[in-house]
Amino acid sequence: MAKRRAPRAVVKESPTGQAVMRVDDVLLSRDERGTWLIDMKVRSSAGDRSLQIPIGKHRAIDRLAWELRKGENQS
Repeated sequence: MAKRRAPRAVVKESPTGQAVMRVDDVLLSRDERGTWLIDMKVRSSAGDRSLQIPIGKHRAIDRLAWELRKGENQS
């Protein structure tokens, strides 16, 4: 039988008093128009919650994706 993980606090406070949220799964995806989306899943004792946030076009993310693909093709 698989062990269940003990529930943990999802939202904590940083040493400076700012809220910090633990996110278990994050996916960045790009739609056909070149807009990036952040799709994240948070697991808590109250159940899983998902949120998708459109963040627009970002050249830095495009460049990182290109560099990662290029690096994988060279292996």
